[in-house]
Amino acid sequence: MDFEAKGMKVTVDAVVQSNELLLSAAKEIADEARARGLELPFGIVAVQSTVERPTTSGAERLVAEQEAQSFKAYESIVDLINQSKNKKDRIVPAETHQFESELYEWLGEDEDKLAYVSQAMEADPELSFTLVATPNVVLTPKQFKDVAKKFGENQPYPTYIWNELYDKYTPAQLCSGTSYASSFLFSLIPSKLNEGMYGTVSEQRAKLEKLQRSQETAFLKVPSPLEAVAYWNTLRAQGDRLEGTDNFDKTYIRHFDLSEQRIGGSLFVPFSFDGRGGPFLSRSGARFGDSARVAVG
Repeated sequence: MDFEAKGMKVTVDAVVQSNELLLSAAKEIADEARARGLELPFGIVAVQSTVERPTTSGAERLVAEQEAQSFKAYESIVDLINQSKNKKDRIVPAETHQFESELYEWLGEDEDKLAYVSQAMEADPELSFTLVATPNVVLTPKQFKDVAKKFGENQPYPTYIWNELYDKYTPAQLCSGTSYASSFLFSLIPSKLNEGMYGTVSEQRAKLEKLQRSQETAFLKVPSPLEAVAYWNTLRAQGDRLEGTDNFDKTYIRHFDLSEQRIGGSLFVPFSFDGRGGPFLSRSGARFGDSARVAVG
């Protein structure tokens, strides 16, 4: 799409730009013109809302279809976080145009991300991925647990939290928040547990590190506990009541990337899942074999 005005031509690639971004770009051009004392005739800067982003793969279509629900879930998580904060410390939610800008910047960082998702879904037609946008924040253990508990208030069963374990982790470990200037931590979380990742915690770490050494899968990661709660919110925003018999397999995450903690003579790492409407933040024996879910991050 081109914008033209008195000899100036701006070309926008619709493959990577969405309606919201095009509208935002048009507004910025008009605002900049007014700031310089210029007046653009009405209609010179315009974007038709019917413009669609061309998609060339299953992963691109999946992302485009899930944007609205992912942003809605992000807003709900911000609201839950703000309920656990003092008024002066509350987070100001990002705008839609910022969401889309950061999302496509994240996707553009590594073309292998979408290729990996497309190939995985082609290999298994029953597999899908959920686009999760987690607020890029660092919460205290208490604040994190408050967010998880508040999510459970809207479920058939309250959130269960094994406090003795979760209190041993730092805010950065629980949330994976970063210091770079971004409002979101994006991930694409698979609907199924990953094949070939079964093992003890140390075995799973070794398997993931091997995958991360390959350029084609360097972006794989274990979702943080806060991302797991955001994942639940996103599934619910998509209309999933989280009450089905397949809930455990769909939501179970063993957080094997976190350090083992010794409690009562045994070593544990956290695991999270929603079981038929009952959110769990509990423990997994580090020396026992178990399944794993890794995400595109």
